[in-house]
Formats: sequence, structure tokens, C-alpha cells
Amino acid sequence: MNNFEHLGPLTLLVGTWGGDKGSDTSPEPDGTEKNTYRETVTYTPIGDVDNAEEQELVGVYYHQIVHRIRDNKHLHDQCGYWMWDKVNDLVIHTLAIPRGVSVVLEGKAEKTENGWAFKLRGRDREGHIAQSVFMREKALTTTMSMSLELEENKLVYDLDMDLEIYGRSFDHLDHAELTKQRDT
Repeated sequence: MNNFEHLGPLTLLVGTWGGDKGSDTSPEPDGTEKNTYRETVTYTPIGDVDNAEEQELVGVYYHQIVHRIRDNKHLHDQCGYWMWDKVNDLVIHTLAIPRGVSVVLEGKAEKTENGWAFKLRGRDREGHIAQSVFMREKALTTTMSMSLELEENKLVYDLDMDLEIYGRSFDHLDHAELTKQRDT
């Protein structure tokens, strides 16, 4: 166990996680592509953050790297922050994808028997999703939601992105199971 209890529900995230049990359902011009992937995610504490002298947050910075299993192609690189507002019992997950998309997901963390469960959501029409002109015109993300179950050595997440792409609506899904490789 690490010494980051001040991070509340984010405490167990700190460290490096990895796994090869990821599954991705993504859009293609003529249908759907399904891939299995492996990933590594590192979470590092950043300390306290004050907003407008009213909101006090604690958080972790993260960096995620994803490779497709069948050909080892680098599929995805993402970074951002997980923040916790103790006073309002709010979890904020900000992420940036190097395709011209940045997202703010917000929600609650619930204590479970062995850890925490997070349910977060963000919507374009509520200002949670910023996208480049190209992405707004060609691959608009309208909604993103994430559920994450976290235990001391196990992390499982489901990510659901509603897209307007290739002239149709598409439900882009990711699911992965990770184990802790090392503490920070």
C-alpha cells in the first residue's frame, strides 16, 4: 500500500498498471473493426490544486499507451488528470487524445468491498468535449462515459464514446483489465 491516502478514492491508482486483456470496437468506413490490445498506464500524484480560492482538489497525472496485439501497432496515446474534490464528493477526469480531442468527465466514486467504483460522463452539448474543426466535421464525439472498478492490484474499465462518423452514429467501446505492475 502506498502513502497517498490524502488522494481519497484516487489513492489506489498511484503506480504503473498493465495488461493485455483490452478489447476495442471502433468504426470503419464499411462497418466495424474489433481489436484486442495491451496497454500501460502510469499514475503519478501531483499534489493539491486550488481553483478560484473556492475549490480544493487533489489529483494524479496519467499517461496511457495502447498497442494492438495482432501487429503491435501503436493504437492510442492519451494523457490527463484524475482529480478529487472532497468537499463536493466529485471526481473529475480530464483527458487529451492526440487527434484533436480533449474531454472532461465528471461523476462520483463509490466505496466497494475491495476498493472503489467510478461512474463518469461528459457531453459535447454541455461543453465537456472540445474538438478540432476536423474532428467536429468528420468524427464528432457527442458523449463519453466511463466506468472503472479499482482494487489494490486490479483495475477494470469500460469506456463508451458516441460518435457521428462516416455518415452514421457509432458506439465506440473499449474494455480492459489491468493489474498493478509497481507502485510509484
